[in-house]
Formats: sequence, C-alpha cells, structure tokens
Amino acid sequence: VAYSGTYEITPEGIMHHVKASSFQNWVGTDQFRYADVVGDTMTVKTPPLKGPPDGKMKVTTLVFKRLD
Repeated sequence: VAYSGTYEITPEGIMHHVKASSFQNWVGTDQFRYADVVGDTMTVKTPPLKGPPDGKMKVTTLVFKRLD
C-alpha cells in the first residue's frame, strides 16, 4: 500500500489526508494511525480493522528507525 498527502499530528496519533493512493478508494479520505516515538524509533499502527481473506481483526505496524 502506498499513499501520499498532508497530515496532522493529533493528541491520539497522526491523521493522514490522502491525496493519492494505490487504493483508489482511499483518495480524498482521512486515514488515522497511532504513533509512538521512543528514542530514534517511531512505531505507527493502524486501528484494528477486519482484513481479508478471513475477516479477522488485524493491526498493521510500521517501524521507522532514524539513521545517522
């Protein structure tokens, strides 16, 4: 999944305002992500969502590490 656009930091996390996406149905939507920064590592997680193919609740996690 790839998307781009503007974002804003909220007390709860990050709200992405999607302008372009590999998922066309995301264009023009807001996508919320939980975010946590500890030291030089940022962890970003989706809210729990029902995912294919089994419909079970899933959380997607991205971990970013600052490089020197």
